Order: sequence, then structure tokens, then C-alpha cells
Amino acid sequence: MAYLCAVVAAYLLGSIPVRTWVGNVRHGLIRTRAAAKELWILGLEMAKGALAASVGLLLAGWFGASLAAVAVVFGETFPLASAHGRGSGVATAAGALFVLSPLLIFIGAVIYFLSLLITRYHLLSTLCAVVGVLLIGLILSVHLYIWLVICCLAGFILLRLRNGRNRFFHRNPFRRRPFR
Repeated sequence: MAYLCAVVAAYLLGSIPVRTWVGNVRHGLIRTRAAAKELWILGLEMAKGALAASVGLLLAGWFGASLAAVAVVFGETFPLASAHGRGSGVATAAGALFVLSPLLIFIGAVIYFLSLLITRYHLLSTLCAVVGVLLIGLILSVHLYIWLVICCLAGFILLRLRNGRNRFFHRNPFRRRPFR
């Protein structure tokens, strides 16, 4: 019963459309430039994932936290209410994995920022970080359910990023662009 409560709570928490709510605020709490607003969204989505995994950990232990991590990312990518509020699940998965394995998130952040510095493409950097965390997680994890959680999270993220992949490959992705 604790597993079911953790999964349902995590899915409902993942279905909260943070990006839509913060993006539609005109004269509300966040009156900043777009870059600062994106940092707010990133922080709130990571907090959503970390909160879901923490609740799963408190209710049902490590296995409950793993199930809650998958459920919160599933709720982010396939929300209960609307399809226009769907997120990629990257920040939510990072927040959930921060509770499960902070070392993997640190390695994923290093891979992301290095590939972003080299390629200057967010989508390619995200793909590199997801694949890097997937491979390193399979090497470092000793429990089978952690492997399954990492594979599920990577699958949800890669499934969600497939639309951006088509836009990415229709341009010349390896053309050098100056920083602005």
C-alpha cells in the first residue's frame, strides 16, 4: 500500500505544469528576464523530482523512491490534465536522481556542460548527458532496480526529445556559430 501511495503521489506531483504556470505569469511572483525565469523553472522542476523521490523514500524505502522517480517523470512527460503542459522530464529526472544517486547527477551535469561548451546545442548536450548517465549508471549501480529506474528515466527523456531531434537534423548541426 505504501508503494501505491508513493507512486500515485509522485505521478500527481509530476503532472503539475510548472513551465506553463510560470510562463503564463504576467504580473505575478516572477517578474524577471527570460533567463532568470528559465532558472526558476529548472529549479522548480528539479525540486518536484527531488520531493517525489524523497516522499517515496520516506513512505516505502529505496524501492519506493525508485518507483516514485519513474512515476514523477512519467507524470511530467505524460501529464494527467493536458498535453500542452508536457515537459521533457530532464530536470525532473535530475531532481529525482539527485535523491537516489547524487554522483550520477554530478557526472551528468559535467557531461552536459562540456558538450554544451563544445557543440553549443542544447538538444545534443541533453542527449549526451542522458546517454552518459545511462552508461555510467549501469556501471556504478549494484542493484537491479536502480538499473531499471535509470533505463526507464532515460527512455522517457529520449522519447520526449524525439520531436526536437527532427528539427536538429534538418539544419546543419555542426556549423560553428559564434557566441553572442
